[in-house]
Amino acid sequence: MDYHFLSDKKFQEMVEKGKFAEWAQVYGYKYGSLIDEVKRYRNQGIDQIFTIDVQGAAQLKKKYPEAVSIFILPPSLEILQLRMKQRGSEDPEEMRRRFEIARKEIAQKDKYDYIVVNDDFKEALEKLKSIIIAERCRTKKILPEVEELFDGN
Repeated sequence: MDYHFLSDKKFQEMVEKGKFAEWAQVYGYKYGSLIDEVKRYRNQGIDQIFTIDVQGAAQLKKKYPEAVSIFILPPSLEILQLRMKQRGSEDPEEMRRRFEIARKEIAQKDKYDYIVVNDDFKEALEKLKSIIIAERCRTKKILPEVEELFDGN
């Protein structure tokens, strides 16, 4: 939700102090999610959705084993390449580099709890919503709340 822009020096200091729940350098830029922000939303019972690469996802899963990971997969590598070309935001060399990184990341899809193929946007969105709803209904996650409703009855 909120983005904070930091100097490289400040970012590195925060990495060294363990301030990030996850962080990674991707496409020449550093990205991270602050532990304090993660805790703040968790304490409020708010679902958090992270749009992160496989490095960050692995770090989050290690710190928060109960986290649910979802890999958004393109329908095919050919369609991914076409989408990248149509976007037109990179020169050919940058696009080639990003495509190779994407291929490597796709190879790690089996490490995720769920895979959603983004062939049709509305359908993919409905699948994402379904995963969130299903995860909210898992007994290990809601049992204390349910128990409170039936205490003494």
